[in-house]
Amino acid sequence: MKSLDTDLTVSPSKVAIGLAAAAVLLTGLNLIAVILDYSTPRVFFATEFVNLFSTRREMNIPTWYSSFALLLCSLLLAIIAFGERKQAGRRLLQWSFLSLIFLYIAVDEGAAIHERLSQAASHVISLRGTGLFNYAWVVPAGLLVVLLGLAYLRFLLGLPTRTRNLFVLAGVTYIGGALGSEMVSGLRSEVFGADIGYEMISTVEELLEMSGVVIFVYALLDYMRIRALAVHLRVTGRAKPQVEARLHLPG
Repeated sequence: MKSLDTDLTVSPSKVAIGLAAAAVLLTGLNLIAVILDYSTPRVFFATEFVNLFSTRREMNIPTWYSSFALLLCSLLLAIIAFGERKQAGRRLLQWSFLSLIFLYIAVDEGAAIHERLSQAASHVISLRGTGLFNYAWVVPAGLLVVLLGLAYLRFLLGLPTRTRNLFVLAGVTYIGGALGSEMVSGLRSEVFGADIGYEMISTVEELLEMSGVVIFVYALLDYMRIRALAVHLRVTGRAKPQVEARLHLPG
């Protein structure tokens, strides 16, 4: 039997548009979930709809989307690291470490690891903040982001200008949601509690995070196109047929 051979052409812009469309759709569904969650009386399907589409809930459709998008980033970073393995060892390690970071974030998004750890830590260490630092975890998280940025500064400066600008835009957008909007929502929660205004701020937070990931996916695919990194996957074994697939990124 002949081997199976296929070519897969991927357009960075079309992938980004698809992910962005899904993010906008999920944001709209989340807004409906917020309205239903605060409506009185509730319609009969409100609870199920809120559980499925609210970005404040875990293990639902928005969570699965975010986990998939982050996992895609991790995979693309790993492909780039493998494709550039002949470069200097430090660059290889930096691409690989980024891949591991996004792998952890993807798993954390799906399993809510940091929320569980925060709850466990609160029983041992009392971390209390106020105002914009009402959620005290933003302080160590912010410091970690600064340290990571400094560690990757030279790496970032060594990237093509287009890629570097996209990386910076993606990072500012994502961190603006993950930390900036979280600080604003913490202040809102302290003053007014978890009201509908708090939910709207949280919606902006999730939209910024998803937008940052979409930009980053596009930046990675575009970088692969610029560097002409071809992906050739071959699955072999004792028993035939062999399966071969090639990924092409059009200019």
